[in-house]
Amino acid sequence: MATHQTSKEASDPPHDDATLDPSDFRPNVGGYRSLLLAHGASVIPTCTEWDIDCLHRAFAFDDGQQVQAISSLIAAGAKLDSMTRDVTPFPHYPFLLPPGTPLHWAVTTGSHTVIESLVEHGVDVLARDGYDIYVFDDRIRLLDKFGGPNMEVYSISDRSVKGLSPLDYAAMAHDPFIFELLLRRKTTVDVNDVDEEGLSVIHRLSTHPRRRTRTGNAFDDFILRGASSNECNGLKRAVNAILELGGDLELLTTPASTTSTSTDTAWALPCYTPLM
Repeated sequence: MATHQTSKEASDPPHDDATLDPSDFRPNVGGYRSLLLAHGASVIPTCTEWDIDCLHRAFAFDDGQQVQAISSLIAAGAKLDSMTRDVTPFPHYPFLLPPGTPLHWAVTTGSHTVIESLVEHGVDVLARDGYDIYVFDDRIRLLDKFGGPNMEVYSISDRSVKGLSPLDYAAMAHDPFIFELLLRRKTTVDVNDVDEEGLSVIHRLSTHPRRRTRTGNAFDDFILRGASSNECNGLKRAVNAILELGGDLELLTTPASTTSTSTDTAWALPCYTPLM
């Protein structure tokens, strides 16, 4: 069975490479980084089998050092839109991180300073990570398979999966920061950009993705979002900002017909607006 949980997701990434890894340089991170960069340390090679590079680790810096670290790494050649290949454990973070760009990781960890700095440097806010979020979602697909370590129903897509953008992750977390930032900067962005199933950022507001600890255990992250009043306020602000950016409330999904492997029957799944 192909699920989101693999053996490598439940293990720590090795540290047997010589790539510059800024998250390990504490507490004098600025001094170490400047010294290594001055001596020609490369910021290009990726670290470990997950293709993690230096810029992905920007959220691990202390708040007061993040902007300087990002500027230094980009000036040294770090790629804004480099993409990790798989769900990834991280030494300084208790949960698995999604595949994606440094902005995906910044949004997932709620690192607003990093988000703002990356956006100011021109990161692609619509880059998609290829992550299949619908494996367990019966609203989107027919779940016609069963098994795995947790013995549950699931699906495997029969077409190419685009995955999620940083804006999708922000919408799912009901975090308005990046949307309000784009508004303040008067950035033109297509918030109605959709994936292979026709879901846009507004559809994501009602999505509650499964998250896992670094050891692979599923958990509900609502308890980590603070008071319910703060959660409600964040959701309202996110909706208002998305609509101001041009979000379409009536956009319909475009699900593909699904054929059950057990009954060989074709199922036409319904189309949904965000309200549906």
